[in-house]
Amino acid sequence: MRIQKKNYLRTTMLSGVAAAAAMPAVAQDGDTIIVTGSRIAREDLAAPSPIARVDAEQLTLTNTVNSEQFLNTLPQVVPAFDSTSNNPGNGTATVSLRGLGTNRTLVLVDGSRYVASGPGAVVDINAIPTALVEQVDIVTGGASAIYGSDAIAGVVNFILKDDFEGVQLDVSNEMSASGWDANIFNAALTMGGNFADGRGNAIMSLSYTNREALFQGDRDFSADSYLDPGVGGTQFLLGGSGSALGGQWTSLANTNNETLGADPNDNTEPFDLDDELPGFLDAPDGMPFYPCTPPSGTCSNNVTFNGAPQGRRFVNPQDQYNYAPVNYLQLPQERYSVYAGGSFEINEHVEVYARGIFAQSVVATQLAATPVGGTFVLPLDNPNIPADFLTTLIATYDYVDPDPSMDNAGNPELDGDGNPIMVNRSDVQDRDGDGEVDDILISVSRRYNDSALGPRNSLRDTSSFQLLGGLRGDISPNWSYDTFFQFGRSSATQTLTGNISASALSAGVTNGSCNIFGIDTISEACGQAIARTGIITNIVEQTQFVGVVNGSLEGFKSPGAEDAVAVALGVEYREEFANFQPDSVLGPDVRGFNSSLPVTGRYDVYEIFGEADIPIISGVRGIEDLSINGAYRYSDYSSVGGVSTYSVGAEWVPVEGLRFRAQFQHAARAPNISELFSPFTNGFPGAQDPCSAGGSGNFGSGNGQPAICAAYGVPAPLTNFQQSGQIQVLTGGNPNLTAETADTLTVGAVWQPAALDGLVLQVDYYDIQIDEAITAPPLQYLMDQCYVVGDIPTCEQYFGNGVRDPLTGIFQPPYLSSIPVDNIAGFGAKGIDIQANYAFDLSDIGRVSMVYYGNYTIDSTFQTTPTAPTIECAGYFAGNCGIVANEPTPKYKHTMQTSLLTGPLTTSVRWRLVGGTEIDPSAFPAGQTTIGDLSDDIGMFNYVDVTLQYAVNENLDLTVGVQNITGKDAPLLGSTVNEQANTFPATYETLGRQLFVGASVRF
Repeated sequence: MRIQKKNYLRTTMLSGVAAAAAMPAVAQDGDTIIVTGSRIAREDLAAPSPIARVDAEQLTLTNTVNSEQFLNTLPQVVPAFDSTSNNPGNGTATVSLRGLGTNRTLVLVDGSRYVASGPGAVVDINAIPTALVEQVDIVTGGASAIYGSDAIAGVVNFILKDDFEGVQLDVSNEMSASGWDANIFNAALTMGGNFADGRGNAIMSLSYTNREALFQGDRDFSADSYLDPGVGGTQFLLGGSGSALGGQWTSLANTNNETLGADPNDNTEPFDLDDELPGFLDAPDGMPFYPCTPPSGTCSNNVTFNGAPQGRRFVNPQDQYNYAPVNYLQLPQERYSVYAGGSFEINEHVEVYARGIFAQSVVATQLAATPVGGTFVLPLDNPNIPADFLTTLIATYDYVDPDPSMDNAGNPELDGDGNPIMVNRSDVQDRDGDGEVDDILISVSRRYNDSALGPRNSLRDTSSFQLLGGLRGDISPNWSYDTFFQFGRSSATQTLTGNISASALSAGVTNGSCNIFGIDTISEACGQAIARTGIITNIVEQTQFVGVVNGSLEGFKSPGAEDAVAVALGVEYREEFANFQPDSVLGPDVRGFNSSLPVTGRYDVYEIFGEADIPIISGVRGIEDLSINGAYRYSDYSSVGGVSTYSVGAEWVPVEGLRFRAQFQHAARAPNISELFSPFTNGFPGAQDPCSAGGSGNFGSGNGQPAICAAYGVPAPLTNFQQSGQIQVLTGGNPNLTAETADTLTVGAVWQPAALDGLVLQVDYYDIQIDEAITAPPLQYLMDQCYVVGDIPTCEQYFGNGVRDPLTGIFQPPYLSSIPVDNIAGFGAKGIDIQANYAFDLSDIGRVSMVYYGNYTIDSTFQTTPTAPTIECAGYFAGNCGIVANEPTPKYKHTMQTSLLTGPLTTSVRWRLVGGTEIDPSAFPAGQTTIGDLSDDIGMFNYVDVTLQYAVNENLDLTVGVQNITGKDAPLLGSTVNEQANTFPATYETLGRQLFVGASVRF
């Protein structure tokens, strides 16, 4: 892979916006270059695959501190994790081309792989120093024949500066004008120069970033959790979690054959606390009841939703816990990075080069305080029980007769109060055998937002480095070589606080050292006894060797062509190792963050590859140039065996300035270490239970077959119960996986008309189809297959005995059977990319340059299994379309930047358009064609950014800019979305109008 970086052609329209042209731009003096997506040295920028190119000037004018900020605005990208990704999120920043998954997008630095951030083989682009980026090339569509595995959806190649001379200090500061908060400070110092009469060059760059936290509670739209009231609703309802601050209490089932849910005033029922105590909701026995915490006032059990009675519901927000305010809207980050690189030409045949990148990034995510539910042994002499509560408990649980007897009529013997003697009960204990109840068993769900515990916080401290050294040079006038070795290592330590030990809490409740009756009643001593801090260490290592020769076969030339066949041949070896190691704290006893198990694995791969560009005809009327190209790679994995990938394509230039191109690629992705070796651990996917009609949270669809629901654990009377929107599932790896495969077709044209000097227009059609994709079958699909379709094998495998609570029908431990990942899914992406670059003089005013990136998505599809129906997500969000990409997939999206250079002043305006989307129909309640009037769709969103850059002199540039100058708010969505902050924060602006200032000083 020869990269003559010091001769790398860069075409700039003007200071501010790059040309990003992909039409022929002849290199000077016969210099050769390497374009992203090919390993053949070329004399122009004609790429066999479509390339979207972003230059450093564009990053500067938009104050891009983290690369994903700019990448997420491009229409080829569906946002993944970024600075807003709190839940879900893990503190990393990632990129997903076409929304096909971050593990299917290959990230390169100067054409070579960068080390991943975990066993899932996804690169955290926080580690790539933005200050040193010269340009970013984005190739969409499979590129596995050129770069190997993971390039199944495309490639993002960060090309770094390596010919820098002088000293430059760049400083910027950004903040939100909505609250003068969310501050982001960035500074970078870059030094470099040539030596040995220009035979060598060295460069070094240091950068520092500090991004302040912003909480959801700091903005009105995200400070509360909202519920969509449904059809006819005029405003969102305040929602929250049923794990309220005061707790919710459930009486346990009795074994005395007494009827649950009978007359609420029947004192023969075993535990009727909700009737006995004023101020508690009247709920059916055996079901939860909730305290009406002052000042909430009167409670109600007669709420309806969509015309269906919902039973007990909170009337006021104080009766539920609002978990939103303490979640981050902008993740705090502190980052240091160091880059050093250099090259030295020993002679005309040997040039030695090297680079090293080190980055340390500390990012936090935060969730609301831990909710804990469970069964507690509560002694009646517990000093923490409120007096009125204790009175009711004693009256209800009078005593237990150790030697029960029946009267002559066969009825239970009565106690002194005329109540049936409670015998053989599973929810009471008689410790001393005197026939009186000493302990009762109660089920409690409480939010532990006590000052002694605090919220759940995950602090991720990642250190990564990558070292590369190589040799390159000319073998002969027609042949050159490039060989390099690199080693990368990422080490992350994740500190998880706010966890609670369920066993320690249970012991504390029983012995009286922990008071759970009331709000903020956990003492410091209890907090220290039950709190648990978990540590996860995550180490990834990557070793790679690549050797390439490229040149022209002068003896192989078509009679009609001027140039000979150009080829590139190479070998590659790569080894991947990952060790994900949680400590013993994060086991099944801990509540808060998910329990974790170790993941350790290693695999290697030996590869050979070749590429050819074959000119057929040139210099003929109607055929200025006609050529075909192809590539092939064979990979021998220690994990999945032999895998072949290939590509074939053609280019035709009928007249000067117009080029047609087409390419077919067969790509592959080998399973990563996480997919191969992960043990089964718990997760909490969002799902709608078909056996529940749900409530205002729309967590149930109610379209299950009653007979099937009843046969697999749902009591018939409880068809309207409220199932949680998140259901625990156990998923894990599969050592028997095979590689994913993909077929990609791109057909397009590049036009550079002579009549419009400075215009380059690219239009490309793409069609990507991924088969045997690695995934676990989604929970929603399995539930629908069982309860709606009636597929008995699915029911038996995943929803057998013990999955649901026999009284309530709600899913309970041990939850669902283990679900391994497998080669069962299919993904598709089809659409049209448009890129236009135009630069021209505007009379005597100055010079104008424009760059436009646009995309129209025709299809964005997936299948959960080979027999499942194809789900279309182009133009939709939420529902089934939230399974693959958490963000919306608009049919049309564009980014357009226009700059005017007048003397020392550059004025730049960027227009970002996000097309409208509708809610996926699968999210609709049963029998409805809409979810409600408030969150059925999202209209078109336009954002305008303005930047002024002034060159004070040749040594100083000053920049000031406004992002989202109109202050447009994000779309407000309710519970139908299952996303964070009541919107999609990675797609839409959540900080309001943002201001930034910057300065660049050169010496």
